[in-house]
Formats: sequence, structure tokens, C-alpha cells
Amino acid sequence: IFGVVLTIRYRGTGELDLSADGVRLQFMKHFKVVQTALDPDDYIQKIQADADALDDETRRAIAKHPDEKSAREARLQDYQKSVSELIEFLGKNSLRPAHLDRSHPEASGWVFFNTANKWLGGWKAQEEFVLRVPLEGKIFEFPFKLPPKAGELLLRKRDRSEEHTS
Repeated sequence: IFGVVLTIRYRGTGELDLSADGVRLQFMKHFKVVQTALDPDDYIQKIQADADALDDETRRAIAKHPDEKSAREARLQDYQKSVSELIEFLGKNSLRPAHLDRSHPEASGWVFFNTANKWLGGWKAQEEFVLRVPLEGKIFEFPFKLPPKAGELLLRKRDRSEEHTS
């Protein structure tokens, strides 16, 4: 998976409903493949199902080869620990639907995209992406490159004084 963290600050006078549904990431150097954001709860279920399948497979392998029990169980424990940490991270840090208004103007969280696609293949030395975020009937595009070239300025730090001028 590939993840980006989004922070949405709403400065309007009305309301804004926010969701990761419809957020897309385009891989510009890979046939311009577009991936939609993963639903974190569905992905957590998939990860857990994969972990359960590996647990079953390991138990069958141990039954066939008891002499490999300690090595297989150690690998399984390491895998289960990694899975637990990933599930916890996804559960706590994914961008969740939110209702933004003056009293709750900000929402933040990670949005994840699947990178398992026959067109993506190996990663390039520098990848180019376009992140598209739909909000209130508009689509906001954020082109970026990773890693940035030396000296290349991709984003600028916002001066807090700019927030009060307009």
C-alpha cells in the first residue's frame, strides 16, 4: 500500500462533509494508472483474513514437519506482531468521514492506495503522482514527486500571517 496523510481545514461559514471516498491517486509514470482510496475497515478485514490463513497454513506445516515447529512459530509470531501494529495504525490513523464547520474546522488522517496492479510494476528512481481530492463538487489536484530532486521545492511552508489576509 501507499499512504498519504491529508489535513483538511475548512474556513467556510457553512458545513462540509468529508470522506476518503472518491480520493484518487494517479501514477503518472505507470500508464497513468488511477487507484481509488482503500476503505480502511475493508483493508483491516483483508489483513486479518490473510493473517488467519497464514496461521492455519503454519499449523498444517508444523503437523507435517514437527522438527520445524520453533522456527515456523517464531516467523508466525513476528508476522502476527506486524499485522497487529498495522491494524492498530489503520484503525487509529485513517481518514474517517467527518462533518466540518466553524466549531470543528479540521480533520486529518491517512489515506491508503493499493499498489498491486499489473501496470504499476517496479518503482522508478523518481515517481510522479497526482492526488485528487473531491470536496463540495470540486476536485482538488495535488501533483507531487517522490523523492524530490535535490534543491527542488515541492511545497512551501505557509506563513501564518497569510491566513488573516484576504
